Amino acid sequence: MDFLLYISNFIVPFLLFYIIGYGLLCKVPVFQEFVKGAKDGFKVVIDIMPTIIGLMVAVGILRASTTLDLLGSILKPIT
Repeated sequence: MDFLLYISNFIVPFLLFYIIGYGLLCKVPVFQEFVKGAKDGFKVVIDIMPTIIGLMVAVGILRASTTLDLLGSILKPIT
């Protein structure tokens, strides 16, 4: 188990260096591609933000009204 923890500490930095190194070897503008991807990711977040907020509000309302507790007590014998 200690071996896996030791290896996992090096996997993320290795992947970052590998991706950057591979991009440099292929003569790809790595930073510009990173910025382009970050912009696209930000657009995705902006697109799904209303849905996430709506779901969080709905769950908050269900928790405040104890509906989830009632549903849990009904489903407890079944599950």
